[in-house]
Amino acid sequence: DLIALGPFTVLVPANKGFKATAVKTLLVNRIAAQYFAKLHIIAGQLSMNFINNTSVIYTLTGMSGEVSPGDKNAQCKIRIHGSKKKVNIIQGDIIASNGILHIIDRAIDDVEPTLESNAQDTIMAILNKNGRYSKFRSLLKSSDLGQRLDNEGSYTVLVPNNAVLEG
Repeated sequence: DLIALGPFTVLVPANKGFKATAVKTLLVNRIAAQYFAKLHIIAGQLSMNFINNTSVIYTLTGMSGEVSPGDKNAQCKIRIHGSKKKVNIIQGDIIASNGILHIIDRAIDDVEPTLESNAQDTIMAILNKNGRYSKFRSLLKSSDLGQRLDNEGSYTVLVPNNAVLEG
């Protein structure tokens, strides 16, 4: 399914940049590994010139990334929404036949996935799969809306996470 999205921009962590990443866990969990890899891939071929002149990028996970100017050690910095730290692009514009590579100083933090699409599941079933939205799901269940959203129909729902509902 990636072929239709190419060419790609890939943010490649330097080997020493995997220190904080549980690589062994990723190697035994295919879904987690795919998600982690997609955090490092952007649809389209984004040169350093383009990245330095934009403020936001989007990874294949759908997560946005904030771009900021670099310093003497980095060409620019990127922080994925939900991540604690920025990554530094330390070498850019490595051209490949199907995209472009930029070397980053460390792996992007393993940011918690957003909800996954599944055309076979109802809205309530999808909400049930991620505990990060359990409070909103409980609110829907306690009203007649939960039952409606558990049936066929066409709905758009803006879903707050638990942290928003606690504030």
